[in-house]
Amino acid sequence: MRLSAAVVVLALAVTVSGGHLSDLIKGHGSGHRLGPGHHGRCPPPRPFCPRLKHHSSRPEVCISDFSCGHADKCCYDVCLELRWIYTDCGSVDLTDCGSVNFTDCGSVNLTDCGSVNLTDCGSVNLTDCGSVNLTDCGSVNLTDCGSVNLTDCGSVNLTDCGSVNLTDCGSVNLTDCGSVNLTDCGSVNLTDCGSVNLTDCGSVNLTDCGSVNLTDCGSVNLTDCGSVNLTDCGSVNLTDCGSVNLTDCGSVNLTDCGSVNLTDWSSAEVAGKDRREKASSGLRD
Repeated sequence: MRLSAAVVVLALAVTVSGGHLSDLIKGHGSGHRLGPGHHGRCPPPRPFCPRLKHHSSRPEVCISDFSCGHADKCCYDVCLELRWIYTDCGSVDLTDCGSVNFTDCGSVNLTDCGSVNLTDCGSVNLTDCGSVNLTDCGSVNLTDCGSVNLTDCGSVNLTDCGSVNLTDCGSVNLTDCGSVNLTDCGSVNLTDCGSVNLTDCGSVNLTDCGSVNLTDCGSVNLTDCGSVNLTDCGSVNLTDCGSVNLTDCGSVNLTDCGSVNLTDWSSAEVAGKDRREKASSGLRD
């Protein structure tokens, strides 16, 4: 009997050291009782699951708090479906700080900070910060920030920011931002932005924006925008826009727009002060 127990313990040790611990943990699921464990708290459940192609690396896995360091917690990730070692830095509030780098943090509030890099953080609020890079974060609110790069983030609200690059983000609201590049984002609302490039986005609403390039987007509403190029978009409504080029779009409504070029559209209505644009586009009453 003692020999059998020793064999079981040895087999478990080999399994853990051999990298098969994630399979062992999956069997327990989120309902596995861990006891009181260490002090501290696990981060809130992710509001969405990021795409694995952008996830940097899988975290170090664990069985319980007692398999972690004294300052760590063993937390269950609903997206990865395993327990991982989490260093709880909890809620973070910083004012007038320099370069900041956070990994695996909860709620983060930063004011008047320099360069900011956040990875796997929860709710994030930044005000008057410099260059900002966020990866795998939850709800994000940025005000008066410089260059912004977001990847795999949830709801995003940006105000008075510089150059903005977003990839695989949820609902996006931008106001008074500079150059904007969005890829694989959900609902998008932009106001008073500069050059805008959108690819594979959902519903899009743009107001008072500069040059606009949209590819593979859903419903599109543009007002007071400059040069507009749309490809493979759904329903399109344009008002007071400059030069417009549309390719493979659905229903199209244009009002008070400049030069208009339409290719492969389903139905189109063009209204404005200069009806000659309608004739030059090949449309008929």
